[in-house]
Amino acid sequence: MPSKSEGGHAWLQEHVRSNYSAAWHERLADGEVDASVHTPAFTTRWDNYWLEGILWLVRNVDIDGIYLDGAPYERSVLRRLRAALEPLTAQRADPFLLDLHASCYGNPHLPYAELYPYIDSVWFGEQCDYASYSPEQWLAEVSGIPFGVPGQVLGNNREQWRALVFGMTCRIYPDPHTCNPRPLWAALDALGLRSPRMVGWWEREPLVDVLGPDAERVRATLFASAGSIAIAVASWSASEVRFALRVDWRRLASLGLLSAAAAAAAAADQHAQLVAPAIDGFQQAGSWAATAWLSLQPRGSGTGEGLLLQVRPEGSAGKR
Repeated sequence: MPSKSEGGHAWLQEHVRSNYSAAWHERLADGEVDASVHTPAFTTRWDNYWLEGILWLVRNVDIDGIYLDGAPYERSVLRRLRAALEPLTAQRADPFLLDLHASCYGNPHLPYAELYPYIDSVWFGEQCDYASYSPEQWLAEVSGIPFGVPGQVLGNNREQWRALVFGMTCRIYPDPHTCNPRPLWAALDALGLRSPRMVGWWEREPLVDVLGPDAERVRATLFASAGSIAIAVASWSASEVRFALRVDWRRLASLGLLSAAAAAAAAADQHAQLVAPAIDGFQQAGSWAATAWLSLQPRGSGTGEGLLLQVRPEGSAGKR
């Protein structure tokens, strides 16, 4: 894409000529070019044109969603879009998804927080230095958890262990061999965790604690759904870490996520087990007693930096 100072694509220079700000453009498969320009926010008739364009696509191409590469819209624009989409998509089996992509420059949520009631997910990528971020930065600047919005990460699988602690995977873009979450999706489906309840380390009363001298460099999140319980755990350490997990079995039962009998047996350290299913590119199979010491490889090693563990309160403890 030519720089703004060069006036953007040739079509803009020849036909619009002046008084515009060139934005992203994309060369399409048929050789045509989709050349965009920046439009003022708060608001113009371009907003009406944009809204009608999306509605035309829904009516004529049957699209099931769009992702916004930045969103210079006032809240009212997305509210109008959602209201207009409702009668067009009401009979669909799957909802119309509206996702937001942006960079981590500055405070990534600040420009968009008022739009989140109308957004289905966030996807913060460029200028996100994932590898240097603390768990707290991941929570506040990469995930949408503080705003009740799910998220994804951009790029590749290098941060998949830490992303999973926040209920995120990378998105298949631009190359499924670089970013391929399919094995992890399949594992979550096999564990019955399509739409689980998530209770993370950031909660005032988490359902799982990390124990041991390396505990501050490890984070864990518990997922539960219809009798299936799993823990995602990941390391933020530059060296190998050793730790143990302590599950609050009684609170699991009080929340209706586990039977009282199973919780009582697990709390008494009877048979409770942690099982790691084999996941291509993510982890090898293994099993441990629920109170066993576990280890994770250093951050950036590319293997063993985290685990997805099925919790079996009544299982017989095994060896790795």
